[in-house]
Amino acid sequence: MKFINYKNNKVYFFESKKGINFYKIGFLALALYFIFNVILYLSRDSLISRFGVETVATVIREEGYIVAAHIDNTVQFMYEFTYDGKKYKGSTQCSKYSVGDTIRVIFVSFKPSFNQPKWIMNPNNTCD
Repeated sequence: MKFINYKNNKVYFFESKKGINFYKIGFLALALYFIFNVILYLSRDSLISRFGVETVATVIREEGYIVAAHIDNTVQFMYEFTYDGKKYKGSTQCSKYSVGDTIRVIFVSFKPSFNQPKWIMNPNNTCD
């Protein structure tokens, strides 16, 4: 039994009539990676609520505007925090803050890019 059999300029695993080529395996691996990341992203809020770690972040700059159906545009700001020597950013999703303010944020320790301001977890859901 051979591990790789070169026939007709295709790479097959083992000797078989059909065989599996590297293109199929590569496509399957890429598809599984994509599906895993979509599921991980969709479960972001659940991961934050179950495994969230609280820290302090600093408001660093104006990000843009919140545009909601009939509500006036309001400015929101970005925040930044450090974890394991790396900097991570997020949106305050609030217009109350100013550059230099500190806010409490919650992030997932094994994926710090999943983060949000702590006020979003409050039952009344208003920025404080």
